[in-house]
Amino acid sequence: MESLIMRNPPSTIPRGTRAAFSLVELLVVMVIISLLLVFGTAGFSSIFRASRLSSSGQLVQSEIMAARQQAVTFSREVEVRFFQTGSGTNRVWNGVQGFSVDGAGNWAALRRAVLLPDGVVMDEVHSTLLASAPVSGTTNFGSHGSQAYRGFRFRPGGNTQMALTTNNNPLILRGTGTGNPSSLPANFFAFVVTPINGKTLTFQP
Repeated sequence: MESLIMRNPPSTIPRGTRAAFSLVELLVVMVIISLLLVFGTAGFSSIFRASRLSSSGQLVQSEIMAARQQAVTFSREVEVRFFQTGSGTNRVWNGVQGFSVDGAGNWAALRRAVLLPDGVVMDEVHSTLLASAPVSGTTNFGSHGSQAYRGFRFRPGGNTQMALTTNNNPLILRGTGTGNPSSLPANFFAFVVTPINGKTLTFQP
């Protein structure tokens, strides 16, 4: 007697084909990919900003160290000048250059003018080295022409001029558009120039 139960019913799916994703499944996958892109982009952007800030800090530190070395090597006074560029309300402190004095009292640039990368500036609000700078004036800053500057002076022994004290020597670098300008952002780069020997200390949270 033949069994009335069909143990292996014939498949209704044609051979050589696979079940397709449903619209809901496709939408879920697209949402997951979008979220990954958003969080991934934000993470990479934060890393890029921190890296650019670090490289800017190293750039300024290199200029300060070179100026001090010139003062010690040639036994002459050398100024580190921080420059403001731009126009109108868009003027920012973003340039640095060393100047040395000759026997006749004339000041000349030591090296080429250095401009910080886009997106990084010197924080005038929190940088007492800018707010209470021992030296200031206006002079040519590379291709930017005549620009205002503030700075300090290394003496022949490598120490700084007496006007630079432990109260007015911090310099802060920050990214543009990083929160309220009246308060420090989460990420910044700080310099402290030690008056007694001219060495620089750095800090980045």
